[in-house]
Amino acid sequence: MGGIEGGPPYRQAEYRYRRKDGGTIHANVTTSPIHLAGEPARLSVALIEDVTERMQAQEALRRSERLAMTGRLAASVAHEIGNPLQAVIGCLSLAQEARAAGEDTARYMQVAMDELDRAARLVGRMRDLNRPTEGEREAVEVNDLVERVLLLSRKQCQNQHVEVRWEAGQDLPAVAAVADRVQQVFLNLVLNAVDAMPGGGELAVRTAHTPDPAGVAVTFADTGSGIPEEQLERLFEPFASTKTEGLGLGLYVSRNIVHEHGGHIHVDSTPGQGATFTIWLPAE
Repeated sequence: MGGIEGGPPYRQAEYRYRRKDGGTIHANVTTSPIHLAGEPARLSVALIEDVTERMQAQEALRRSERLAMTGRLAASVAHEIGNPLQAVIGCLSLAQEARAAGEDTARYMQVAMDELDRAARLVGRMRDLNRPTEGEREAVEVNDLVERVLLLSRKQCQNQHVEVRWEAGQDLPAVAAVADRVQQVFLNLVLNAVDAMPGGGELAVRTAHTPDPAGVAVTFADTGSGIPEEQLERLFEPFASTKTEGLGLGLYVSRNIVHEHGGHIHVDSTPGQGATFTIWLPAE
């Protein structure tokens, strides 16, 4: 009798089998034909590997990742909407004070309405999550945006005993931007600076023209506690935060907005000596 020889290359396939109790198992089946020397193959060897637990673990991991992404999306929405709502609260508080002093409240009410409109637009953009966020860019005066943000955040600065020193650059070129998106970045940096000075301090805000390359630089410098060196490298990553209760999305979103506008954002910080964020946007 001739010896046993290997047949053609083995085959692998995945199958589902139903158990007697009605349950389902998943199995990888590997088959390899064998035959006696000189004769056609009449037999095969099959190796059946039960991979049910592995597949269940993979599916559980996929569900966990989907849930994690859902949670991150919810946190992002909360953060995006939180800033304009916080600004509305501040403006309404200022309007109350102005009314009590017999002053005109129209300016504060208009800004509050504009911020509510911005929050509504943010909600509207959630319908287009699978597409890049687009907006009509227009010629924007950066000084006007900064002054608007300082008005929106005035109440928070007062409550935290933060003194704002505003130095508006002269003869700045206009930048092509989606105004409310850039305003969102400025507001986030101001509120972050205020949070970094719970005992009060000074926030210096400056704008300047950069001739080469042509653009506008906006600087936010606080006198807070600064940012530890080990956190600087991850500062703009999603869900990385220096705050105990922070979501770690504000700077990540801000950086993306600045990059979408062809600019860049940079931070300098020494622990105990505050932090300085600088945004550069290209001029038209």
